[in-house]
Amino acid sequence: MSDLRLFITTTEKLSEVLLDLMTDAFEDEGYAIATMEMDEKKDIWEASLYLDFDEEDEMRFLPRSSLPSFRMP
Repeated sequence: MSDLRLFITTTEKLSEVLLDLMTDAFEDEGYAIATMEMDEKKDIWEASLYLDFDEEDEMRFLPRSSLPSFRMP
């Protein structure tokens, strides 16, 4: 079970983009990732990355070039 959840609140469409980017960046490293619908009527979704406490420091020191980047659609 993860200790931390880092998340972004967004729309369904953008959550799909974020899920693809997070999968490419983090899944091979073993990090749990997910998207979840929070409010269907308002189109509110969350894209989440789950970490253990000891992994937080590793994320802090990742080079920016290894993190996903994107432009808002």
